[in-house]
Amino acid sequence: MKKFYHYNHDSLTFVEKRQTFLSMLKKCMLIILASITFFVLYYIAFSQLFTTPQEDKIEDSNLALSKAYTHINQRYKQLAEEIKYLQQLDQDIYRSIFETDPPVIFAPNQNSTIANIDNINIIQLSAETTKKIDILQQRITQQTKILKDITNYQNHENLFYLPSMQPVKNQDMRYIATTYGVRIHPFYKVLKMHSGIDFSVPIETPIYATATGVVEDISVNLRSTGLGVTINHNNGYKTKYYHLKQALVRVGKKVQRDELIGLSGSSGRTIVPILHYEIWHNDTTCNPVHYFFGDLDHNAYQKLGIIVANKGQSMD
Repeated sequence: MKKFYHYNHDSLTFVEKRQTFLSMLKKCMLIILASITFFVLYYIAFSQLFTTPQEDKIEDSNLALSKAYTHINQRYKQLAEEIKYLQQLDQDIYRSIFETDPPVIFAPNQNSTIANIDNINIIQLSAETTKKIDILQQRITQQTKILKDITNYQNHENLFYLPSMQPVKNQDMRYIATTYGVRIHPFYKVLKMHSGIDFSVPIETPIYATATGVVEDISVNLRSTGLGVTINHNNGYKTKYYHLKQALVRVGKKVQRDELIGLSGSSGRTIVPILHYEIWHNDTTCNPVHYFFGDLDHNAYQKLGIIVANKGQSMD
């Protein structure tokens, strides 16, 4: 062990320098601190440059969970769209057929979301959420089948007498120009109640009866509605078709649902060739949009919702 000396000026000799306990403690502390610093820096550098097999597994698991949650979120969005469509279909069917609001078929818990995952096994939560989605999907499929059975039930005679389709072939909704409600009058330029729907169709477009019934009236009013056909469905409902070019039926004739009754035109007071279509129930006008459930799918209903939101100006 090395010895250290210091020069004593008083005795003019070299005297051995003895280490005190405090100085030895300081040296030990410095050595320990340096060692800790070295190991910390080494661990940080190692963890940044290299990963352990356990970390690789965790990373793979996180990636898989991320993909799973992305898929779950997409499923939720799809189900939300289907639920919205079913709710609209429910409202239209129950209001038009049963004259009441539809019952609540199912009501998903709005407070149960996949974002609340604190202190929960994330893998177990993912599995449980997927299971709940599958159950909800089954219920939606079952309810969709029930609603389709209602609208397609061929043996239920009353449904044939309910105006549940469009009077023109219009699956892509491109012909709807003006909807039911308060609209700007095309000639007077003031707000006025528009009691039907205008279909902006080319002249001589086939017009079909929207329900089984008897032709009650064929009228001509050149100052307003032009050539029109009124069908009585004998259940409180009447449908009216105006601005025709030609009527292909006569008063008293029984017509079937989806039967050709005339050709569209521009007779009467209108700014463009149109078909003005109205539904009356117990001498009161109804919004025809609520009765289109018989021949519209989910995408068509979405387009219809956008069109209805656009008030605009009427065509007659």
